[in-house]
Amino acid sequence: MDGKKSFRQKLALLFSSSLIFSLLDRFSRALSEQAQSGLIGSFFTSYRPASEQGKQSMLAFVWHKLDVKGRILLPIKRAFARSVRNSLLIASVTALFRGMLRCSLKFYGIFSFFFALYTAIVALLKHFALGESELLSPDLFLGLILLFASIPCMLVKRPIGDVIGESRILSFLLFDFLGIRRASFHPDGPMIGRSNIAIITGMMVGALTFFVSPFLLLSGLLGILFLYLILTVPESGVVLIFLFLPFLPTLPLGAFTVYVFFCYLIKLFRSKRTFKLELLDLLILFFAALTLFGGFVSVSTASRLPSLMFLCFLGGYFLTVNLIRSAEWLSRTIGALMTSASLVALYGLYQKLTGNISQTWQDSDMFSYIDGRITSTLENPNVLAEYLIMTLPFAFAFLLNAKKGLSRLTALLFCGLSALALIFTWSRGAWLGLMIGGLIFLLLYSRHTISALLFCCLGIPFLPFVIPESILLRLSSIGNLADSSTSYRMSIWEAAVNMLSDNLLSGIGIGEGAFATVYPRYALAGIESAPHSHNLFLQIGIELGIVGLIVFLLCMIVFARSTLTMSADTVGMDAPFDVRPVKKRFNVYSLAGFCGILAVLAQGMTDYVWYNYRVFFLFWLIVGLVSSIHKVFRREREEDSLLTDR
Repeated sequence: MDGKKSFRQKLALLFSSSLIFSLLDRFSRALSEQAQSGLIGSFFTSYRPASEQGKQSMLAFVWHKLDVKGRILLPIKRAFARSVRNSLLIASVTALFRGMLRCSLKFYGIFSFFFALYTAIVALLKHFALGESELLSPDLFLGLILLFASIPCMLVKRPIGDVIGESRILSFLLFDFLGIRRASFHPDGPMIGRSNIAIITGMMVGALTFFVSPFLLLSGLLGILFLYLILTVPESGVVLIFLFLPFLPTLPLGAFTVYVFFCYLIKLFRSKRTFKLELLDLLILFFAALTLFGGFVSVSTASRLPSLMFLCFLGGYFLTVNLIRSAEWLSRTIGALMTSASLVALYGLYQKLTGNISQTWQDSDMFSYIDGRITSTLENPNVLAEYLIMTLPFAFAFLLNAKKGLSRLTALLFCGLSALALIFTWSRGAWLGLMIGGLIFLLLYSRHTISALLFCCLGIPFLPFVIPESILLRLSSIGNLADSSTSYRMSIWEAAVNMLSDNLLSGIGIGEGAFATVYPRYALAGIESAPHSHNLFLQIGIELGIVGLIVFLLCMIVFARSTLTMSADTVGMDAPFDVRPVKKRFNVYSLAGFCGILAVLAQGMTDYVWYNYRVFFLFWLIVGLVSSIHKVFRREREEDSLLTDR
């Protein structure tokens, strides 16, 4: 270790003693200070929540004078809390799950044994008596596996809650990853569970496999258990949303989000969670209202469902900023996001290795050297690329924050998988967007970036010898009108600009149905139909009018100010020397999320990146996650200042 430090010190001394590097360092320092202290820099690094100013406003005076909170809101919350507390259904469900945790593992072993036995008997009966299935059916295999697995469980006479608490795998998943409280798995009371009840219940549920697949039954039982856990800790639902987003279809994902929101509302009305609005929250709430309005006041009735889906997924932002309120929950959520992204990238690379790729989304004549583009779980290479450029910066931030060898190796694996998958999407817009976002990330991360970039310019002539020719050819085709994709977009943009100018005030409404209704009136010859405008900002203006576009841009400006203010408070020239390491670590994740959003906005200049609901959802989830980082550390700073004043 000392040898490493000595080498680094010698290397630093070598660079600092160099005249060229010394001049570059002075230049980048001066440029950085000028950028931060200038008019634009001051604007973007001076964001403070408007809550204190709001308390002194006329609206706040009227609010407190009328005592709206005391006369209206608190009585409603108390009445709701009483109804929940006295609810027979909730009391019964809570008692049932607490009782299940007090049952012994032997009880569950006996239940599983007879469930498996009857499952196997039903599978054999279906084959020999009814001829409905094969002899070696999946149901039979499941029954036999559970039959043998249940035998050792019948020998353990301990509450299942204690057994779960001692299991390393289950403890990690439930307590460390999902944040479930350990105490909730150790309810008070003696161990219960009679063998005859386990036998009868196992036989009855096993007999049901004659009508319902045993896989579906087990999935349903586990699903009900997880729904109950989310009801008790809705933050775990947000973590699961980040984890499952690229794997679930849109409707189940929306239904799960609504359920998590329902669980949050129950906690909120019982005063066990909070709901606070800042300027960014208000702007996004206004944007959500415009989105809903654009669905029901539209040129097409088909706009209603898309507007409701958008509204549902915009709710993910409010779930994130109001539930992810500590460094521990931030770590869990970021971990879920990186795990999910790595699995998506890994499956995409598996498609590449097995040749399960498509040439549907490319000009085969112009790009004959591309054998196909991977799609992973997102069914479209451009959608996959949009997902990856929003998540890849988090993997890079993890690499920068990694201290130990294993953490660095894991971070390198995350980065490598995502970067390779992004390359094989062959999405030029995503590559360009990531370059822009990555450059801004590096500039914000360190003032030495400018010096490094100027020095790296010396290596530009050698790039053709390092970067594969296929990637260089793909990049050089950007803007080439001979490419059918580029010429197609240019024609659509021309028509879309005319659409926007004619519908500037009102917009046409949300969704593909509204666009398909109006677009043919403006379409150029040869491009008579198009699903969208292939530009995010044009599409927002066309759908919601100029007001919707302005509100969205204001959302992004306030989001940028909040991010850059935290960055300046952490690593800027005015940052205090006693900034805690945990804040520095999360500032890197804040910059990563911000630059991921910038990257996808840059790609939005060449494509409508919200066309896929899951990309739209992830966009606002990341905005919410980064905003949560800002709120957590603003709150800690306020608490520290109060302690200092005392």
